[in-house]
Amino acid sequence: ETTTDADKAKADAEKAKEKASQPKASQSSGKLNLGYGVYEGPLRNGKPNGMGTLRYKSSHRVSQYDNKGTVAEPGEYYQGKFVNGYPTIGSLFHSDGTLRCSINAGVPEF
Repeated sequence: ETTTDADKAKADAEKAKEKASQPKASQSSGKLNLGYGVYEGPLRNGKPNGMGTLRYKSSHRVSQYDNKGTVAEPGEYYQGKFVNGYPTIGSLFHSDGTLRCSINAGVPEF
């Protein structure tokens, strides 16, 4: 049995149609109130994802994946990379902009 160009084109069209019908990750950018702080930057499926800034309104652990257990205080902010809602690698700054510490929490597995 031989495959003609027309058969190949039809198969490719079916694959493209199937791929297009699959739900895509929703990507946007903006501000997100997390309760304990406000995130500004890229969002994916409604969660921080990419390079962004999180300004803390109350004391909160920077990331559950940070083995140092760093707690940010009100007015401080984290600037760096987020993956699926979690800060992964970046810096924590005091409210006056001076560096408090570096964060390297790693990338959580999902």
